[in-house]
Amino acid sequence: MHANEVFPTELWKIIARYACTDGGVTARALSLTSRHLNQVVEPDKFVSVSLIGVKQISNFTAIVGRTTRRVRCVRHLFLGYEPPQDIIRDSSDQQEEERTICATITTLLKMVAPTLVTLHTFISLANPILFSFQSPLPRLEQLAMHKNFLIKPGDRVKPLFPSLQELYTFEFSYTIRAGRNPLRKVLGRIAKNAPRLAKLYSPRVLPKFANIVHLGTCIDEMWPDSAIASSLDVFVLVLKDTPETTHDLIRELAKTDPRIKYLDAESLLEMRLDEARSHWVCCVEVDSKDGIWEVDGERPEFRHIKKSDTVVKRALRP
Repeated sequence: MHANEVFPTELWKIIARYACTDGGVTARALSLTSRHLNQVVEPDKFVSVSLIGVKQISNFTAIVGRTTRRVRCVRHLFLGYEPPQDIIRDSSDQQEEERTICATITTLLKMVAPTLVTLHTFISLANPILFSFQSPLPRLEQLAMHKNFLIKPGDRVKPLFPSLQELYTFEFSYTIRAGRNPLRKVLGRIAKNAPRLAKLYSPRVLPKFANIVHLGTCIDEMWPDSAIASSLDVFVLVLKDTPETTHDLIRELAKTDPRIKYLDAESLLEMRLDEARSHWVCCVEVDSKDGIWEVDGERPEFRHIKKSDTVVKRALRP
């Protein structure tokens, strides 16, 4: 007797929706029981996916490209890339590989955009302006960019991240015309594309701006929704080699404005690729028993990535 002869497909979908809330292990197990259940749980098989390197990212992009939109239900995604050690920095080979990986990531994000909730990236590029977000991520709630983060200026009407709640951006690539206010420019570009932001871990360049003393006022001006502006927490990352006067200034701002948080966490900028992925695992709260999908060859392979209560987690969750 087939599964759909006992319950109609609609009921199986409801059951699967409540059962398949982990990293994909339940959906994978159910998919092995019958062809019918395999089709039912297919959208829940790739809930959490970790991809590192050109090969994994390219292979998974090809896999997603061969599926229908109905099963492209990636909700939590980690993307990691570091140039191979045998490639000479700034060589033509590296430049070509960086262009390839950025184009592939752009294609992948466009395909998974409708369902993506959490995105963490560790993309180490010699030319950081190669990668920027091209398509909106309408459901994205948490974004962490452990390396470069670039939002190109333009006449975009709709924000890139309309639902974003948390933004971790320690390296912010930007260009400022002479005479322009850099603090307003950086915060303005973030506010335009993340109008509902609740928590911002600011770029390390922020304390270097001469007008950082006006941070609170700038927040009020850049986020026109007073409810959002009044509740936004801005964690200002101050490096150890920053002048002590800047440390004192940020501490004073934090005392007078409860939205501003002084964050002395240099280890965040020294994070390795594996630590960045551990941070992602902690943030998406995927239990070690659930596991996360990785892609080595042409087919996705299920592997266990254990949670680790690292200094990164403690620093980012004060």
